[in-house]
Amino acid sequence: MGNNWFDIDRKGLAKIVERRGKFALVAELISNALDADGVTRVDVKFDPVEGKPRVWITVADDAPEGFADLRHAWTVFAESSRKGNAEKRGRFNLGEKLVLALCEEASIETTTGGVLFDGRGRTLTRSKRERGSEFSGLARMTREELEEIRSELRKVIPPDGVTVTIEGTQKAKRAPLAVFEATLPTEIADDEGYLRRSQRKAVVKVYAVEVGAVGTLYELGIPVVETGDKFHVSVEQKIPLNMDRDNVTPAYLRQVRTLVVNHMHAYLSEADANTPIVNEALADEDVSPEAVNRALDLKYGEKRAIWDPSDVEANMNLVARGYTLIKGGQLTGDQWANAKKHDPNLKPAGQILPTKKALFSSDGEDRWVPREKWTPAMRAVVEYATNVGRELLGRQVTVAILSDVTQSYAACFGDQGLVFNLGRLGHAFFDACERGPTDALNRLLIHELGHGMPGGENHLAEEYHEGLCELGARLARLALKQPPLFQW
Repeated sequence: MGNNWFDIDRKGLAKIVERRGKFALVAELISNALDADGVTRVDVKFDPVEGKPRVWITVADDAPEGFADLRHAWTVFAESSRKGNAEKRGRFNLGEKLVLALCEEASIETTTGGVLFDGRGRTLTRSKRERGSEFSGLARMTREELEEIRSELRKVIPPDGVTVTIEGTQKAKRAPLAVFEATLPTEIADDEGYLRRSQRKAVVKVYAVEVGAVGTLYELGIPVVETGDKFHVSVEQKIPLNMDRDNVTPAYLRQVRTLVVNHMHAYLSEADANTPIVNEALADEDVSPEAVNRALDLKYGEKRAIWDPSDVEANMNLVARGYTLIKGGQLTGDQWANAKKHDPNLKPAGQILPTKKALFSSDGEDRWVPREKWTPAMRAVVEYATNVGRELLGRQVTVAILSDVTQSYAACFGDQGLVFNLGRLGHAFFDACERGPTDALNRLLIHELGHGMPGGENHLAEEYHEGLCELGARLARLALKQPPLFQW
């Protein structure tokens, strides 16, 4: 009877890890080398075997102590000393084993000894290194896969104080656009060694995306998943990853995106206005006021208002003044909440530039001018307006006179008919019409009766202006057809 509960079939494991892609396995080796205490140099080499889809992969580091326990080179899920440190990449003591599954032969040499893996199995060797460790393995790999790995390795961001060479060429250091601290979820072992999710303050580094590259989320300088965002973002602690270590949850990505937009909104342009990083940040409860206003500026410009269904003319008036109107469906509920919370100037169009509307007192008697108080000139104007209104609109038009200096309009036309406001027009307007209609009266009639034409509710609508032109033409024909209407 064996002591182990189960064995691992290496070929079966190889089939499983193949789907991760070969770069992910090389990244495991590099991560382990970078995690070694005191490391200052990591070297990666590839030696293709001529005529065969095979490549020797070698990853070496100069950490002073190397493997503290050589058995970890072949023991899957052994207790990792690194999983208790959030600033180390290792978790499951799994990296080398995944690569070994794809190798036909391999060796590991470290300060505590060496081990050879080949057709005979596992053999301990007497070879030792003075410092550091070296993994070397013959992996099944096509030339296309090798080129893909080389391409992906260009994305690796070496940590400060460590030199990384790829096939003899030193990777250049990259200066971040910004560095800040933020509290983010991470994975760290508890006192009993169990890996737990927790919140921890971490350093976040933001980098520019090179021409032709794709924005990527990194864990301690190792690319994890392409985001397509404007920036590369490296979280300098363990990221909560899936088992394949190639993705994060949507909630985690949104949290990172919001942090980045809060700190980097000045770098955003109009081209970024409707990208996921901006839209997700705009909807997040932790977005900053400055980031909200920057996002709204990029989306709608600095002159913006909310579409007001209760005041259509106010909408059009603001558009004419260069405003952009935001309709309900253009933002999500969370985005609207943040927009209204952090932009105090964002209001419905009707509150910014309300349309002047005709208002009448509730009792009315004290502001209407009774017929018995109309002057002859007023009677003539009312009779003329009634006749002209009927002829031009083809329906009966009720005409009345109001006297209310507190109202802003000189005349109005609507459900209440045509109303002249003596308080604004003054007696002189009517007295000038004592011998016949004046240009001022005809202009006022055309303007107000235009609101009775189709589409005439809005001063700025094209239909309204077309209606005014039509009324002018009709008035001219009416003057030729019925001259007595224009003479009294």
